[in-house]
Amino acid sequence: MKKFIFQPDFNNLLDVMHNRKPKRLPLYEHIIDIPFIAKATGRDMVPQGNTSGDMEAFYSELIGFWRNMTYDGFAYEAAICEILPDHGAIKGGRPGPIQNRTDFENTLFMKFPGSSGKPIHLIWRPSERLCPWG
Repeated sequence: MKKFIFQPDFNNLLDVMHNRKPKRLPLYEHIIDIPFIAKATGRDMVPQGNTSGDMEAFYSELIGFWRNMTYDGFAYEAAICEILPDHGAIKGGRPGPIQNRTDFENTLFMKFPGSSGKPIHLIWRPSERLCPWG
């Protein structure tokens, strides 16, 4: 009997998002929080500095967990409510700061600090480098 080796494949998630039947049911979990990952791996899951290299080392471990658990992708959420002016549409019942494409392009989103207090580009750029397409 041939041994099957499960191989994560992000394309299965893309197929579902585009309403196409994937080759197999995607393995996806919306969020597994960092304290759980730390407990499961026995590793301290805290960035050790503020440089892009520090964040890349942290995300290498974080993304490695998802890959090693054979998920087809990994989920990341940055809590941004606290950094939006008056919480806008999220909590204030008012129109949000982005109403059209021009508003979006003029938003300094990549400079918003993430839940870690670090600018989001220090979080997102290293994770992009660590995730090969598919």
